[in-house]
Amino acid sequence: MKGRIFFGGVVVCCFITSLSYGTEEVKPVPSSQGGGSLTCADPLKLLDSLEKRRLDLDQRGQAMELREAEVKRLEEQLGHRIEALETLRSAIQQDLSSEKNQDDANIARLSKIFAGMNVKGAAASLEVMDEGTAVRVLKGMREKVAAKILSRMNTESAVRLADILGMPLADKRGQQ
Repeated sequence: MKGRIFFGGVVVCCFITSLSYGTEEVKPVPSSQGGGSLTCADPLKLLDSLEKRRLDLDQRGQAMELREAEVKRLEEQLGHRIEALETLRSAIQQDLSSEKNQDDANIARLSKIFAGMNVKGAAASLEVMDEGTAVRVLKGMREKVAAKILSRMNTESAVRLADILGMPLADKRGQQ
């Protein structure tokens, strides 16, 4: 109890002293007890300074809360965009797969058509066809039929296509 009365008396004394000197700046002064605690020559200014510091910290805290809310909102928005992009990627992959299957079916049908044609007509048609498509059509045929068609093509085209197919015809034609 004595300690509380003494502390109260010190605060009142400092308060009365600060009223009489009113123009004194807040300067923490080391305590005479050497415990590392600080006392103030002007407690009102100290209180004002602490109140300003508290208000500043409150404002910073509110600003941080606003930033955190904005970051959370942006994260959610980004998450929705990622989901939409993944859905789109999945749809594109399905479309590509469907298109590839349809393209493969068309090439298989063309291979059957060319295999059923007379050799000279098939060779003439494959010579003017896109190289990639011609190779795919030839790959879809039995090797004997493809070899007969290649043998009726002009040498340059036959060698080029056979080379792409990896058929030995390319080596034989190139050496002749």
